[in-house]
Amino acid sequence: LSPLCIGIPTVIMPPLDFLTRPERWLWAFHRHQGTLAAAPNFAYELCARKIRDEDIAGVDLSRWRVALNGAEPVMPQTLERFAARFAPFGFRREAFLPAYGLAEACLAVTFSPHGRSPRIDRIERAAFTHEGRAVPAPLDATPDDANLTAFVSVGRPISNYEVRIVDPDAHDVEDRREGQLWFHGPAATPGYYRNPEATRALFPAGVAAGWINSGDLAYRAEGEYFITGRSKDIILKAGRNLSPQEIEDLVGGIPGVRRGCVVAFGAHQASSGTEQLVVVAETRERTAAAHEAIAAAITERVARSVGVPPDVVLPIPPHSIPKTSSGKLRRDKTKQLYFAGTLGLAVRPAWLQVVRLSASALARSVGRWLRRGLELLYGVYADLLGCALLVLAWFIVLIAPSGQFAGRVSCAACRAYFTAIGSPVRVTGREHLAAPQARVLVSNHASYFDVLILMAALGVDFHFVAKGEVRTMPFIRTFLRKLGHFAFDRGDPESRLRQAEQMEHALARGESVFVFPEGTFTPQAGVRPFQLGAFQAAVRAGCPVVPVAINGSRHFLRDATFLPRPSRLVVRVGAPQFPEPGSRASWEEIVRLRDAARAWIAEEAGEPLL
Repeated sequence: LSPLCIGIPTVIMPPLDFLTRPERWLWAFHRHQGTLAAAPNFAYELCARKIRDEDIAGVDLSRWRVALNGAEPVMPQTLERFAARFAPFGFRREAFLPAYGLAEACLAVTFSPHGRSPRIDRIERAAFTHEGRAVPAPLDATPDDANLTAFVSVGRPISNYEVRIVDPDAHDVEDRREGQLWFHGPAATPGYYRNPEATRALFPAGVAAGWINSGDLAYRAEGEYFITGRSKDIILKAGRNLSPQEIEDLVGGIPGVRRGCVVAFGAHQASSGTEQLVVVAETRERTAAAHEAIAAAITERVARSVGVPPDVVLPIPPHSIPKTSSGKLRRDKTKQLYFAGTLGLAVRPAWLQVVRLSASALARSVGRWLRRGLELLYGVYADLLGCALLVLAWFIVLIAPSGQFAGRVSCAACRAYFTAIGSPVRVTGREHLAAPQARVLVSNHASYFDVLILMAALGVDFHFVAKGEVRTMPFIRTFLRKLGHFAFDRGDPESRLRQAEQMEHALARGESVFVFPEGTFTPQAGVRPFQLGAFQAAVRAGCPVVPVAINGSRHFLRDATFLPRPSRLVVRVGAPQFPEPGSRASWEEIVRLRDAARAWIAEEAGEPLL
């Protein structure tokens, strides 16, 4: 949303293009002189691991000012590898900007300071996994010390946001103590759509309190926040809280294991009541001996680094671990497949997957072109039939002995037209027009076909109020004159006064009028502001206002288009809204009627108020 609101030129790359050839991302930066990008941690890891020097020879990344890293845990090893790998191409470590956000907060809660190298907090592993305390590592500790672990700062809360770290009893915890991350801010969600149970879980302190449980674990140090993992992903083993991301990163560095294709999770064993540590790793090795060697290496590295050996190590073929369309690991789905006993079974060959994807893409393309072709044929047919019926109805109306007969012919032609093109008009609320009285009907205006739809649905027992340009349109002016409809010039004040007088005189004679209070229509969906003339005439004449909602006409023929499309056309007639007795000159009553009619029409038409 930021590039749209601020007006920043933006280049969007399909995820599949990046996943197959990650160097395309860096070449896009070079060609477009990019300065800012946002990507999850695995994208930076994929670049550091997959891209060869010859693939990006000549790439210049010196203009890259901000490299947002978020949407999943930020791994310190990834930052180090990426910065070192692409420093020769102009990338500066200070460009990294680890951040934290989630969809429930419009994707932004905390940001690191711009222009500062990422802050990496190295802490004692035992104190953290056993007690949840982030004790800083000794000053003389080496970076590869197995007794240490590290987390990356995601900065401080952005403007007008607040963040809390709380324990399971919802009490705030001290600095450097792990807890649940709660937040609130102006762009935080009020809840999940039609999911009250999930909404209640989102607001642990109640909706009124406003604090949202992010579902993430974190700790605070010197005013900055460090995300340690998802509550649901934490593995409880031997009295320790183990982070799956750390284990996955450790295993990904073992020869024979596909980096970025490792999942660690806890598997509860009902028989023993304990939690097993399961590590699933993809490998291209196929022999049983190679799998045993990889499993042994995984067990040794995890036990040495984390202090707890995995209970189950499962080497599986490539492309067995489920991922999202953007390449992120799906731990829950992997866990489900593991328990179902289907993880890694019957993996399709790469060539077959390519064939299936190509066939699927071809089928979608053929279906899309076929649908467009059918829509084109339908639109041409609807236009040709409309022209033929227009000429026929115009000739009959021209020689009609009376306006009443001309009206019946016109309405019959409209009904026949919409039926013949497969979009008959359905009407609800017609009983609100049964009483023999003068009334002001008002409706939303979305298409050139609105008048024809109304004639097909309601007949012409009223005077339409049209814009003055209609008087100069061939054929249409004949219908306007013969059926007794009104027209006025919108830019002429005297014409508008005459229009108001015509409406009031018609109402005084017991005749109804039909007005589009929006005055015009545009391609944009929504009900525009209503003008007051129709409601003023109703109040002065003491006549009811009847709201009418047209649904489907904008889809049928949107402004600036010429070919109709198959649509479900519905006309809904609302209950009459009577002006208060004795309110002939009441401005408040005019506005009340306008607002009530507009709100009802917008709701029934399914479009927002603009």
